[in-house]
Amino acid sequence: MTGVRLALSEAQLAYAASDVLHLHALRERLDAMLAREGRYRVGASLFRIPADAGQARSAGLDTEDIFAHS
Repeated sequence: MTGVRLALSEAQLAYAASDVLHLHALRERLDAMLAREGRYRVGASLFRIPADAGQARSAGLDTEDIFAHS
């Protein structure tokens, strides 16, 4: 989808903006839960996957679905 631009309605933009308002508080709670359960490092590794896959895709690597198998 490189170079594709989508036109979003005002309602879609407002929904996306309101969704973001809650993400910081949600992440803080999740981080605290992971730390309490001794799983913070595992969670941090998993949270990097989408960003790492995006960078690989930007670099031209095929990362359609890193979890796909046959």
